[in-house]
Amino acid sequence: MQQTCLSDGAFLSIKTPVHDFSNHLAGIMGVAFPLAKTDMITITNAINEMGIIPSTSVVMPPAYITHKYKKLSKRETECAYYLIRGMTYKEIGRVLDISPRTVECHIDSMKIKLNCYKRSQLVSKILEEY
Repeated sequence: MQQTCLSDGAFLSIKTPVHDFSNHLAGIMGVAFPLAKTDMITITNAINEMGIIPSTSVVMPPAYITHKYKKLSKRETECAYYLIRGMTYKEIGRVLDISPRTVECHIDSMKIKLNCYKRSQLVSKILEEY
């Protein structure tokens, strides 16, 4: 995975309001990513998982947008087969004799190719289209 790095002191800093259950402003949450030590994919995934940016505008790395219309690879198809059966990354990895992290990478790749942002969306789309 290629890392996008800037000078050692560069940070990506994001601030967002935090509201309570009554929708009153409770404070401001801030997060900073050291760009010299963190690749853009990790930053993008963290921003999406924390919900800092509204779900209607999920951040996707530009380099990966072009892959979303490609067909699934053989290994991605194998992971999809077990994923729709409710297996965890660890269980899929054991069956396919690969690490859970590799399974996660294949599933992340499928999410990009099928324009999904959550595992549940991916499973629905796989069941719909394949």
